[in-house]
Amino acid sequence: MLTIKDYTGSTIIIGVSGGPDSMALLDVLIHQDVQLIVAHMNYHHRFFADRDQTLMQSYCQHHHVVCVVEDYHPCGLSNFQADARQARYLFFKRLYDLYHADMLMLAHHKDDLIETYLMQRESGRSVDVLGLEECRMLFGMKVVRPLLDYRKKQLEHYCIDHGIPYGHDETNDQDGYRRNQLRHDVVSTMDDTTMDTLVKTIHSLNHVNHIDYQNYIRHLNHGSLHLDSIESLPIQWLRWYLREYTSDITSHKDDYYVQLKDTLLKRHWQIIHQGILEYHFPYLRYTPLMDFKPIQLTDLDPRSYDGFTITDHGSTRQGIAARPDEFPLTVRLVQPGDTMEFSFGHKSLHRYFIDHKIPMATRRNTLVITNCHGTIIFASGIGCDLSHYDQPFNAFMVQSFA
Repeated sequence: MLTIKDYTGSTIIIGVSGGPDSMALLDVLIHQDVQLIVAHMNYHHRFFADRDQTLMQSYCQHHHVVCVVEDYHPCGLSNFQADARQARYLFFKRLYDLYHADMLMLAHHKDDLIETYLMQRESGRSVDVLGLEECRMLFGMKVVRPLLDYRKKQLEHYCIDHGIPYGHDETNDQDGYRRNQLRHDVVSTMDDTTMDTLVKTIHSLNHVNHIDYQNYIRHLNHGSLHLDSIESLPIQWLRWYLREYTSDITSHKDDYYVQLKDTLLKRHWQIIHQGILEYHFPYLRYTPLMDFKPIQLTDLDPRSYDGFTITDHGSTRQGIAARPDEFPLTVRLVQPGDTMEFSFGHKSLHRYFIDHKIPMATRRNTLVITNCHGTIIFASGIGCDLSHYDQPFNAFMVQSFA
């Protein structure tokens, strides 16, 4: 018998490899009143990868479950295991956001928990969680692992007893990876009593970590971390924050976070993982850098675009004044060397941002509007340039990212 909490009413992204653990979890969930989206990544790294994809898709089709398959594309990390994990979580995150999911559910079990703990202990790295947690936030997703009380052999027996098809990952039989060596030589030899005793030890160690984590949570405010100063930022808090709010899933050593903190102490910002980590008193915040492609406007009719909206009402700093002979207009991100006409003459926007203490992330993500001659006539958050300031507004622009 396999029993998990009832998640009725939830929208769940479930990672399914086609192995017995994820297929067992999938089978339990289809008997609950939930919206399931199965996420399967095919790495094409082993002989039976396509077979496992096919059996998993057939099962989903038979039970009328939405199934999304993605082929593995390397992220650029030198280690395959780390790169595959990075790609997998980025895939999960895209689906999580697309379906407005309540949680990502993964089929890690008790054997995985012990293996992870032993790997962590061998590495000597400081980690945010020892082993695996049943529920935690990761990369902006609520990640739930409801099978941590079950051993892998129990999940295999469940599939066999209930006629659930599953594949066998033949790479797990090889000792080329250290995790596989631990699985074969240590974890598989543990009896249930020994394993349960070790799990209790892990839980006790995590309890101490949990107290500090709750203190960290109390300093979070809508994605920002409230700090009196960078000096007061604990390294562990920085690790937690980056794991939860960036796309980085690399298990960095402590030196990485120490160096990052030193950088923040010197200039209060750092570009990291396609975004900017920035301390702007009293908050530390990570803001993604927008990949915005220029958009040409032949009119200023109210309309929503990717990144901004043209409306017929707004504040003075949102007002756009453009003459008919200035069309077409172009909306683009601010660029190095951009200048704008102010009451005191032309001034670089870079200098304006510095003088007005504009956060670095806002500077990099600011949209400007140029006329057909390439002259900037409007900047988001600033308003019109001097030559247009006393003209009636044609429309208003509201930028949708900071």
